[in-house]
Amino acid sequence: MTAPAGMHPRDLTILTSCRRDLRKVWTAGQDKPKNYDHAATFSARSARIRDLHHLAEVQRYLQAQPWCCVVRAAVKPGIDHRTMARRVLNKRARDGAVLEATMTDVPREWVAFDIDNVPAPEGWYRPHRVVDFTRYLVERTFPAAFHGAGFVVVASASAAVKPGAKMRLWFLLDRPLYGHEIKRAMAGAPIDECTLRPVQIIYTAAPGFVGMSDPVAKRVHFAWLDRDLVALEVPPEPARPVRQIQYAALSGSPSRCHDELIPLGALARIVARADEGQRHKKLHGCAWRAGDLIHAGQATAHEIFWVLGKAAKDAGLADPPEELARIIKCGLERAGGGAA
Repeated sequence: MTAPAGMHPRDLTILTSCRRDLRKVWTAGQDKPKNYDHAATFSARSARIRDLHHLAEVQRYLQAQPWCCVVRAAVKPGIDHRTMARRVLNKRARDGAVLEATMTDVPREWVAFDIDNVPAPEGWYRPHRVVDFTRYLVERTFPAAFHGAGFVVVASASAAVKPGAKMRLWFLLDRPLYGHEIKRAMAGAPIDECTLRPVQIIYTAAPGFVGMSDPVAKRVHFAWLDRDLVALEVPPEPARPVRQIQYAALSGSPSRCHDELIPLGALARIVARADEGQRHKKLHGCAWRAGDLIHAGQATAHEIFWVLGKAAKDAGLADPPEELARIIKCGLERAGGGAA
């Protein structure tokens, strides 16, 4: 395991909390466990996965590391990986300081799926049954690309304590894919989509037990089936309808309740004439409306960044350029217009 980069599609980004317990702890006689500690800062390193067998070995290692977890994102170049928060966008602190994004979304050749509350036979987690049951579950609920593919299955913290199948399934893919692409391909499957988000913590430590023994004798299992890799077919992103809007007056806020597009120049004038205390809000709102111009082919993201960024400066905003770009980017993403 090495320090970042972590940009390679086969890299697992492993975060280590500052002595925060990232596992559930069950106590005899209690219905609910002690939940995961809240961790705000981490150190980061990466492990490059060679094959499914190596992935299983890494999972076994992480089971014994109560301060560790995994995320899909990679650490941004130049970030001090020894102590960092999890952010893929810049963030403004209460004192007005801009906190730089520390991580970036990258496509991966691995994927982890959380499965919870799926009906399962008694004792599905036992070593002689877990692989067969998992394969049965995959073949009946997952896309055909996963059928016959090898996997690593990890019994999650509530397995055998609560009813139903509670597991995390790991697969290797035949090409790098972003989480949002995998999400589209898995529509209808009984998964928790949270593990597909860039900085969502994927908990990897085995649970703790106080006054009782672990009911799961072995938590990590490796199934070597017909092939190692999943050739997942990703459906195209559905076309977003162009939202038709109109503006009544340049001094007001652009409205989405009418049927005409607002020209980029008009949006820029709204930003430039915004009153103090309303300028950030107007910049975000106008960027949101500008996303419709991209869909209509009347502007590019680059033009929107340039024109609205200049208007924000003309309005008197003293934020650094990267913070203005972040606000515009958030507005465009809200509209589905994308960002360059």
